[in-house]
Amino acid sequence: MKIWPAIKIILIIVASVGAMFDTSYSEVGDEIGWDPVIVGLLFFPCIVVAGLLILKVILRKKLEIQLSSWESNPLDFSHPEHFFQFAAVVLVVSGICGLIAAYFRSGGLTPVLLSPVAMGVGVLLGIWILKVAYVAQQ
Repeated sequence: MKIWPAIKIILIIVASVGAMFDTSYSEVGDEIGWDPVIVGLLFFPCIVVAGLLILKVILRKKLEIQLSSWESNPLDFSHPEHFFQFAAVVLVVSGICGLIAAYFRSGGLTPVLLSPVAMGVGVLLGIWILKVAYVAQQ
């Protein structure tokens, strides 16, 4: 039996349960606004594009990535895309659980509650950009 799928599922469950009981934004959620959502969605893809420009245009290096799977080790730092993809999945799933819990707790949602989901989607978008660049160089 491979251990990484079980560990990943356990970590996702722990993060989701923790997000369901998080009430840290309940008092200031309305004041923060949409800024964390927009920054979370755009930050990682912009960093990936800047890194690709440096790597491909300035340094003329070949991009080498590995596609992630449930069996891949997220702590194998020779391929950091495995870690970032797993972290993005944890952010999206726990963020959705946090959204659902906040809605049932208060009956309303604030934009800042979307920020973990937006960060996760931004990381997944950045990894998708890496995959497109990797396939294009083949």
